[in-house]
Amino acid sequence: MARISLHLSKRSDKTTNMREIMMRFYHGKINQRCGTHIWVPATLWNEKQQELTLPKWRNMTPERKKIKRELAHQASSLHSIKSRVLKAFYKTPQEDIAPGWLRQVLDGNKPAEGKSDSVVAVMDTYIEQAGFSQSRIMHFKSLRRALMRYEAHACRRLTLAKFSAGDIDSIEDFLRSEHILAKDPKYRKTVETVPGSRMPKERGNNAVTCLMRMLRSFFLWAIKHGHTANNPFKTRPIENSVYGTPFFLTVEERNSLYSHDFSPTPKLAAQRDIFIFQCMVGMRVGDLYRLTSDNIVDGTLEYIPAKTAGRRPTTLRVPLNAVALEILHRHSRPAPMPLFPFSSRHKYNCDIKAVIRQAGITRMVSVINPTTGATELHPICDVASSHMARRCFIGNLYKKVKDPNLIGKLTGHTEGSRAFSRYRDIDEDTCRELVEMLE
Repeated sequence: MARISLHLSKRSDKTTNMREIMMRFYHGKINQRCGTHIWVPATLWNEKQQELTLPKWRNMTPERKKIKRELAHQASSLHSIKSRVLKAFYKTPQEDIAPGWLRQVLDGNKPAEGKSDSVVAVMDTYIEQAGFSQSRIMHFKSLRRALMRYEAHACRRLTLAKFSAGDIDSIEDFLRSEHILAKDPKYRKTVETVPGSRMPKERGNNAVTCLMRMLRSFFLWAIKHGHTANNPFKTRPIENSVYGTPFFLTVEERNSLYSHDFSPTPKLAAQRDIFIFQCMVGMRVGDLYRLTSDNIVDGTLEYIPAKTAGRRPTTLRVPLNAVALEILHRHSRPAPMPLFPFSSRHKYNCDIKAVIRQAGITRMVSVINPTTGATELHPICDVASSHMARRCFIGNLYKKVKDPNLIGKLTGHTEGSRAFSRYRDIDEDTCRELVEMLE
């Protein structure tokens, strides 16, 4: 497990009486030490916590404010240095870490290294070059941090050439049980060594399956771009994700929500309008937040979905109906301002639940618990979110036309997309129509 310790140098500057913070890096047989070039007053150094303690002055004079700002900057710099060292370590094959490596990193010189075979290091290249949307980048960075924690816990480096089906099993077991490991104080220290990591929570089957699919996509990319010829997933399948029956507002419920009087709460009324507009166009919330009036051309919404912009850039054109045009007119804002008065995405989801609840739409729906996998019943207002608007668009259209490829022209789904089935439900009315065809 990679570990960093900090302490003050025994020697002090004769003129300022300041001492340099020294760093020692440990991992297996690696044990290197050098100065950080950060000098601090010895009286403000907490040796037990290995951190700089800012003075708590009651009377803040301009001089004291200046000193406190400088100390805060030094504390921040120290944190950045630790992150830089750990990042450099995980990018560098262990056999390439020679004496003086730590000094090279701290001095800002890139250690000499050949083409890396490290899974984590090559994944950095993958994230940079694959052209993902911002949300997809965040998901892959989460996977990358999980792999770094696995390496630290297992005390071994994952390489492309030696990655096996057994490693896949081991990593999957780790992902499923990491929340249990997190109860151990020693493992908590392991988590702290990986920059950006948080204490892991229990992952459900779909979450683990998603991460493993992402890892498989990375290996397929690495093979395609000549980083390796090894495909550990060739003989090791990944189980399918399990989704419940898709739920969404019916046309009647959507219209009831739109006609409900929210005049006492104008902010909720605006968020209700945004949600209804999203139900009318079926776009993802990330794309919705990027819209400006420039995306409206002759009564049609035109945009390129961010999710596929880097790999398959396609302009989608969705004609706007009377309700969508009415909402646009009510919240008209000139470019480059956002099309609507958006709140944060978290607040938007909370507001969606609130407006549906206030409109009295409390129909019970079946939901699969993402952690336990058990089927549960909840009022639709309690489980609604921005993504339900996309299901509302697709599900209600499918009841009218029953042609996934035609609807896919409006939503960005490719022909024969398996993901499309997660948005619509073959309900009893559809089944009845099919049986009546036999008459």
